[in-house]
Amino acid sequence: MNLTKEKREAYDTIVYSHIYEMSRLNDKDKNYTIDEIHTKFDAIVDNMNSELKALLTNDQYINHLENFGQIVRSIYHKYGWED
Repeated sequence: MNLTKEKREAYDTIVYSHIYEMSRLNDKDKNYTIDEIHTKFDAIVDNMNSELKALLTNDQYINHLENFGQIVRSIYHKYGWED
């Protein structure tokens, strides 16, 4: 993605913090239904992308969307959610 060291650190911080949020959605103590998990997952992705859009150039952001889109599609497939 051709990020400077500072941008890479900011990018990683944003992505990893949102991935952590995603990983906690199915914790037993949350008691979320699959539909609630789906809604919350999509909201986390939207928030992450919004933060990254402000940080990255247009080309870098498109690259991020393409790469992270593969992860999103994998999760959608795992849970049987429609695209």
